[in-house]
Amino acid sequence: MKFSYSKAKITKDWSRYLDGFEIWKPKHLLRCHGPLIMGVCLDSLRDPNAYKPVFHFHNLAYPSDVITLSLSGPLLSRGVYQPVKIQTHSEKLPGIVSQLKKQYPLIESVGLSFNDYLRTISNYLSGKHGTVAAFRPNIYRDIVLLALYCGATDYANDSIIFLYNDLRNRTDYNMRLIGTPEKWKDEMQTINQSNVIATVESQKETHKLKGLHDFGLVFESPIEVEIVTKLNPS
Repeated sequence: MKFSYSKAKITKDWSRYLDGFEIWKPKHLLRCHGPLIMGVCLDSLRDPNAYKPVFHFHNLAYPSDVITLSLSGPLLSRGVYQPVKIQTHSEKLPGIVSQLKKQYPLIESVGLSFNDYLRTISNYLSGKHGTVAAFRPNIYRDIVLLALYCGATDYANDSIIFLYNDLRNRTDYNMRLIGTPEKWKDEMQTINQSNVIATVESQKETHKLKGLHDFGLVFESPIEVEIVTKLNPS
C-alpha cells in the first residue's frame, strides 16, 4: 500500500511510541514547549512506498503560514537518511523509533531547556544530523526571540550584538535575503517580550495548537550563545 493511502494509520502507530507527542495531522506528531514546537514528521518521498522520519523544531515566536522543518534532522544510517518501507513498517517500527530516539534524545526528555535548544542548533550546524543548508540569520533570530519570550532581556540584547558581529564576518550568499547585518540587528532591537508572547499566542491559534499540552521551556543558567557560532564558519 502506498504511503499516501496509509499515512493516517502509520502516524497513529508512531504515536504509541512517542510520549507527550500528539497527532496534529497525518504525518505530523507534535509536542509543545512554550514558544517551541518539537515534532516528528513522517515525510513523503519520491518512492510512494516509503517515508522518511524527521525530527524537528518549529519556533512559534516568528509568524509563519506553515509548521516548518527548518531546524531538523532525518533518521540516519551511516550518514545518509534512512527511508522506511511501507511493507516492513509494522515489523520494524519499534527498532526504527529506538534509532530515532538514540539520534535525538530530546524526544524522550519531557522537559526542554533553552540550553537544549542551543545544543540542538550547534549539532545541526556542525553537520551531526546530516548535510544542511543553514540560513543563519533566521536561526540567530530565533535564539533572540526565545530569550525574549523567557524574559531574559539582557541575554537577548547581548546575543543580538554578538550574533550581529558574527553575521558581519560571514560571506554567505543568502545574507542578501536580509539586506545587511545592520538591518537584521535593527529589526531585532525593535522586538520586546510582549511582542513575542503575542506572536506565539497568535501562531497557536493560526495552526490550531491550543489543544496541545504545554510542557514548558526552562531558562536557567544559559550557556553562552557563542556555542552556535564556533562551527562551520562561512
